[in-house]
Amino acid sequence: MLSSKTKIIRKKVPWQELDEKIVILSPVTRMSHELNETSSWIWKEIQQEISFEKLLGQLIENFEVDDVVAHQDLQEVLMIFQEKGLIEIND
Repeated sequence: MLSSKTKIIRKKVPWQELDEKIVILSPVTRMSHELNETSSWIWKEIQQEISFEKLLGQLIENFEVDDVVAHQDLQEVLMIFQEKGLIEIND
């Protein structure tokens, strides 16, 4: 589980924005991944190191979603990014 102090660091991986969606090439799987609108927004927001707490607050503000749902969804997206070798998560 990610804490409020957890730092999210995006790795330098090839990616491109196409038709308002982002396509990323995973260095681990060597597969491309097309992100949905919310995941694309998250990807753009983690260009610089950011805390989970700050990213969560921005997500709630920008998408006007319930705090609990936003927390669960953000954690899920970040875990997928980590599994694909796209980000580092530091506690």
